[in-house]
Amino acid sequence: MSDIIEEFFNFQMSFKNVREVVDRINEERDKLRDLAPKQKEERIKKLSKVIRNEMCNCIHPVVKKMVDWGRLKGRSAYGHDLEEVISELLNKGIRSSEDLRLLRRKIKNFKRGMMRDVERIIRGL
Repeated sequence: MSDIIEEFFNFQMSFKNVREVVDRINEERDKLRDLAPKQKEERIKKLSKVIRNEMCNCIHPVVKKMVDWGRLKGRSAYGHDLEEVISELLNKGIRSSEDLRLLRRKIKNFKRGMMRDVERIIRGL
């Protein structure tokens, strides 16, 4: 990975940290308790996408418009993997340090995958 892309991600992208994601999952889980199973399942599916999409934000105005962030976040393998873990944690809760390690690993893979894809897009221009 080039230093330019890493520098861009450090200064022009904001990523939520694991604590912020855990807090959001716990907050949403509290709201899900009173829902019927079918409603809960549908809500979890929507919430996991929302949380995944809120995971990062591009600050740079030109790059923000130049890159299809929705495709990178949602249609990529790393985005799908993160969404699945979030969905699982919304459903069962965060019960162990292994759950946290898995979430941390998926967030790290998500960031790395986005860095690779943004680098590929920029080099292709």
